[in-house]
This record gives sequence, C-alpha cells and structure tokens, in this order.
Amino acid sequence: MRSPILRATSRAATLFMLAVFGGAGCHSETSTGLSTDKGAGRQVPAVTPGDVAASDRQSSADQDGSTDNSNQKPAARALFDGETLAGWEATNFGGEGEIEVANGVLRLAMGYPMTGVTSVHESLPTTDYEISLEAMRVDGTDFFCGLTFPVEASHCSLIVGGWGGTVVGLSSIDGMDAVNNETMRHIDFDNERWYRIRVRVQKEKISAWIDDELVIDTDVSGKELTVRNEVLPSCPLGICGFQSECAVRNVRLRNLADPSKEEAHSDAGDSSKPPNEKP
Repeated sequence: MRSPILRATSRAATLFMLAVFGGAGCHSETSTGLSTDKGAGRQVPAVTPGDVAASDRQSSADQDGSTDNSNQKPAARALFDGETLAGWEATNFGGEGEIEVANGVLRLAMGYPMTGVTSVHESLPTTDYEISLEAMRVDGTDFFCGLTFPVEASHCSLIVGGWGGTVVGLSSIDGMDAVNNETMRHIDFDNERWYRIRVRVQKEKISAWIDDELVIDTDVSGKELTVRNEVLPSCPLGICGFQSECAVRNVRLRNLADPSKEEAHSDAGDSSKPPNEKP
C-alpha cells in the first residue's frame, strides 16, 4: 500500500499532465481559425474578406421574405437563369455599354450614361408581389441598381446609390424624383461588395429592404407614380446602372397575391448557385 505522500505526489502529477494537454487542445482549436460567437454561445468560422460574398449569398437565399410575419411564404421563381439573357434584352438607352453573363452573374459595363436590361417575361404582376436581387457596384460613383417595376397601371424606380453614390429612394412620386421626395435617404455603399435588395409592391404601399434593413416604407395611395424620362426604356421591369460598372445576380419574383401562380415556375431555374465572387 502506497504512503499518503506518494498518493499526493501521483495526484499532483496527474493534474499537471491534464493541464498540459488541456492547454494544448485550446491552442490547437485557436490555430484552426475558429472564433467564438459570443452572442450565440457557439463557435463559427473566422470570416475572411474572401468569405464575405459567400456569406452574403447564403443570407440572400435565406432572406427571400425573412422579414415577413408568415411562416408559410409563396414560392419565388428565378427571373435570371445565371447562364443566359433568356427573358431579358439589352435596354436601348443610347450610349450603353456591353452586357455579359458568366458564372451566375449579369455584368453591366459602364454606360454613358446608362447600361441595363429590360424584362420580356410575360404575365408580370402589377401589385402584391416582391422582386429581390443582389447588386454590386464594381466601379464608378453613381447608382448601381436602378430597379424599375410596375405598380398597377404605372411604374416606379428604386434608385440605390444615386446622386454621387449615396442616395436611396423612389423615382418619381408626384413628379419628385428620389433625391427630392419623402423616400430619400443617404447610405454609404462600397464598391466590389454585394448588396441584397428587395422591393415589395402592395396596393397602397411600396417597401424596400437593403441587406434586410427596411429603408423605404411609404404609402402611395392617391399619389402619382412615374419614372424619369431617361429610364422609360426600362419599363415594365428593368435593371440598370448609371455611369457605373455593375453586377447583378439572383433576380427573383414572388407573387404575394396568388402563390399558386408561381408553383409552375419555382423549379424552372435557380440562380443562387455559387458564382465567382468577383464578376
């Protein structure tokens, strides 16, 4: 039988070995690039600059209505297949740049002043629907997403990054464009970064989100909605950039009034497949 002194010595040695190997385990975990998400109490991969766009892509797939109150959301259909211009045609602005589709991305070269595409899809809804997409200003200093869309018998445009690069708003309401009406706000945008953009059109209200933040929520009942003359070629549905090189992907339409109308299209194409991060 061992003496009390030997037992104490053995116990101390055991504790010492546990401390050494336990410390080595913590060091190994840190070296793998993991960091702790303190808010969730779990470990998440450390984010590097190259991972940002991949994270944006997953968030975009999740956010198709993520701020809606209903758990059961109508299906969305892809309006851009990520491989061709099927359903779209180059917008004849005059002075437009080249248009290219590659790796799931629609790239709009810088125009003088604009480059864009106009939808030739049939049976587009005019109310109770959402359009979502991701857009990037690759180069330039003005709007990288001019999204024109139908509103009942009229049309309107969401401008993202206009008037020198920061203005967000609707053009036009009662003859006042985005920089002059109540929807105007300033947001700083970075070049070479994807932004998730979503517009919801309802009978008396237009709402818009950027990266899941509600930026426009305006009552349009009794107001005259129009588009600026230079954007008329974008009607009924179009996407363009102004004196900027732009990239667009994951263009989707969700019919909120009658989900059954989308069922036939929900599997027609999925432009959320991972493209190269820089178009």
